[in-house]
Amino acid sequence: MPLPEILRQLERLDRSSPWFPGELTDLLRGEAYKGCVPNLQDEDATWLVEYLDNVCLCIALYLLST
Repeated sequence: MPLPEILRQLERLDRSSPWFPGELTDLLRGEAYKGCVPNLQDEDATWLVEYLDNVCLCIALYLLST
């Protein structure tokens, strides 16, 4: 089953970009994300949790390196 559009947008973000934290924040604050999350199926919710766990580490490492 394909990911919902907002999750595909998250997946396409470039984690190595210096703009990644801002782009991620913009998507997470957007109406598309807010409308999608309550309706996620189990596998999509699992994907989102794993993605956010991984990007938290990326953001923390980026902030420590600057």
